[in-house]
Amino acid sequence: MTEATGRIVRSEHQVWFLPENLVEQLVARAVVSPVPGSPLLMALIDGEVLPVLPLGRLEAFLIICVVDGERLALGGLQVAASGAFEQLDAGAHVRFEDRSVPYLDLKHPLHLLASLASHSTSPREEAR
Repeated sequence: MTEATGRIVRSEHQVWFLPENLVEQLVARAVVSPVPGSPLLMALIDGEVLPVLPLGRLEAFLIICVVDGERLALGGLQVAASGAFEQLDAGAHVRFEDRSVPYLDLKHPLHLLASLASHSTSPREEAR
């Protein structure tokens, strides 16, 4: 059995696996602002303006990730569990509570936002 280490994260409508090697830190109480003309939000974290992907209702913290050397923040997620999880489907999913949970694809963040748009209650409005 092959295992993957990371976090199971949830939004209102989705559950994903976020590999530990992508997570840099969790930041509490960050001020999030809209980016005009974009579905993204932004936040000032450690002196750097980061894009924020609103994956659900914005909660009390952001998950700061590093993807291909670039930092970005994930908002609107709750951490359901962390640890080592059994990999399924050649590493495309992990097992959590007897179900298959897909990896969160951060390589294509705007595609991810578009796929969530039909389930969203406009996190941009919550940032105002």
